[in-house]
Amino acid sequence: MKLWKTIAILLLIVVVGGAAYAYHEFTAPEIPADAMKHFRGLAEIEFCSMDPNDNRDFSRTDYGLGEIDGFHIAGTASVSPEKLLNAIDAADRANNTTAAACFWPRHAIRDPNNHENYLLICFECYQVRYSFDGKSGLALITDKPRDLFDATIEELKMDHYAGPAK
Repeated sequence: MKLWKTIAILLLIVVVGGAAYAYHEFTAPEIPADAMKHFRGLAEIEFCSMDPNDNRDFSRTDYGLGEIDGFHIAGTASVSPEKLLNAIDAADRANNTTAAACFWPRHAIRDPNNHENYLLICFECYQVRYSFDGKSGLALITDKPRDLFDATIEELKMDHYAGPAK
């Protein structure tokens, strides 16, 4: 009888573990492969520094550069897509299935020829809002590329969101 209990417990662990793995592997949203392929095919992408305020707590500043999904663009620069897209792709593949609800994006990647194609990135809640070919959605990433994206803003001497006025 004791052997059956041990087998039943082991079987339960295997089933629960398998279900958890399958949930993570097959239900965690990802950036569509055709969107990533599109961005990789561009000679340059528009890298955007975003103002994360969306009328929640602070008055918004219009920087005169437009907006993405309701968030104002604070600064832009044209860059080679390879390094930034590699970082986002790796973070997307290592995504987690837990996200906060904040969505205060500070970075975006946009197609300079079609502004309706973009990746809007929040490293606070690990979410990416994407729009590509008329389809939009949400993907989960890790925060690993955050330093690269922040360093890119500094390296390009881009204007960026400096926080609410004191």
